[in-house]
Amino acid sequence: NLVLQDLREPLGTSKIISFASSSSGKYVDWKTAIKYIDYVNVMTYDMGAAPNGHNSPLHKSSRFTHRSWDEAVDAHVKAGVPKNRQVMGVPFYGKAEKNPADADKVVVDSKGNLGYSIKYKDIVPVLQNGTYMGVTLNRKLTRVWDAKSKVPFLADDTGRNCLSYDDPESVAEKGKYVKDNGHLGAMFWEYRSDTDEHALLKSLVKAIYGKETVLQ
Repeated sequence: NLVLQDLREPLGTSKIISFASSSSGKYVDWKTAIKYIDYVNVMTYDMGAAPNGHNSPLHKSSRFTHRSWDEAVDAHVKAGVPKNRQVMGVPFYGKAEKNPADADKVVVDSKGNLGYSIKYKDIVPVLQNGTYMGVTLNRKLTRVWDAKSKVPFLADDTGRNCLSYDDPESVAEKGKYVKDNGHLGAMFWEYRSDTDEHALLKSLVKAIYGKETVLQ
């Protein structure tokens, strides 16, 4: 907080100071910090991963126990960050089951397992033609919608969660949540993970602004 104070004093109030925060809302004295910053980017992602969690569930799942957007919002409000100073994070990627041997590699191993962190644009071909990064998977993965958490996941023929991710439907739900619940706005990580047609970005912007671009 002394660093934030030292930063704010020479900048004055004409410049923006933002702060990226863990979805837990922990590790920061927010009641003091909020005096010196304009808004908090709440990283409401990386809250879980396949097979036993969602990466970024909007609401608490009946299937999995990981933190949700609701809980992240409440944690920050209780810690001293009002909703109208919170910018909620939307992931443009998914989280598969972590393979310790290949944790940081975007690969398909001999068992057809996906890499740990996967860009949305690389998830689309999995559903379209069963390929990932140009490799044909040796198992069929099907999109399953978690109606309670408002996010999809890819399941194998046993129903096992193989990849928790966001798509245009879940991103629209998140945009609506931001708009309806008095949050300052939304941010995303990251632009390069979206499709060439900007499917996720357009869905998010449309949910918040009612149109696919703010330039119209």
